[in-house]
Amino acid sequence: VFCSSAVATDTPKPRALQLVTESWPPYAYECDGKACGMDVELVTQVLARLGYQAQIQFVPWPRALAQLQANKADAILDISKGESNERASFLLFPKEALSTTSSSLFYLKSEPFVFSGLSSLSGKRIAVVRGYNYSASFMAATYFSREPGASHEQNMKKLARGRVDLALMDSAVGLYL
Repeated sequence: VFCSSAVATDTPKPRALQLVTESWPPYAYECDGKACGMDVELVTQVLARLGYQAQIQFVPWPRALAQLQANKADAILDISKGESNERASFLLFPKEALSTTSSSLFYLKSEPFVFSGLSSLSGKRIAVVRGYNYSASFMAATYFSREPGASHEQNMKKLARGRVDLALMDSAVGLYL
């Protein structure tokens, strides 16, 4: 940091980084006009120690990806490399992940479902999030349909209304919702 002698005693202001993400509670979400959540707290602290200030904007997932590809954001919060590392062509990933997750299939209590491999999804309508990265085997399967939605919240509403049979999402997000 360059400081002239006139301001040498002032603490330099951290450089602001524009981060984008979708609302993904409990990891990242908006509360009272502020970014909140476990991963928001973690990334804010990590960046502060590196001399940066995180400015987090919540947008739909496809828009977050598009903003990064168009260089309209500096980083994206809560993204994975993908099964075949396909996102590495336009994103840099740290050697160590900030957090890890697991996914679950959510269903209505009135329509119990037991997952016993991809073949058990035969004939099912499964809510997924548009722009999300799912395993190659899940995406290649032709014996069930994937119903893309804009968000996990939207997909849970589709499930509650019977428009899909199952909703695939991060376990903690699904339980939170």
